[in-house]
Amino acid sequence: MKVVLDANVFIAALLKNGGTAFQAMSIALREYEVLVPEQFIRDLYSFLQQAKKKGVKTSPEDFLKEIAHLQDKGIIRVVKTCGSLSISPHEADNHYIEAAVEHQASVILSGDADLNVREVREKVHEEYGITILPPHEFLEWHRTRHTSR
Repeated sequence: MKVVLDANVFIAALLKNGGTAFQAMSIALREYEVLVPEQFIRDLYSFLQQAKKKGVKTSPEDFLKEIAHLQDKGIIRVVKTCGSLSISPHEADNHYIEAAVEHQASVILSGDADLNVREVREKVHEEYGITILPPHEFLEWHRTRHTSR
């Protein structure tokens, strides 16, 4: 099963080791085929620029090394998207939806408020059969899926 990982979950997981985002991302990386659109890299870069301006101590090298490591090991796959969907009001979020649609993912793991709006979640599920889950719901979904086997 394929899962599209949003950059906000990756960032939260690395900043708060052991938190809900970390737990959800760990399960996704261990048990599913994880895809990230090229937008993921742009989102990560944008976060690092904003964090630097706000004085947050982050190491861009750590984030980039982790992505390169995960990609080299085949744990995540960076995918191209065609840029044709317009479901979320936030343009960058549409790349995550497109990655899921174009590469037949079942789930988008995202803590993004724009993607987790009821209307967006319902439309993506009804039109494409893709479920958008924030980390805490992903953990519950995963538990339910594995206990029902």
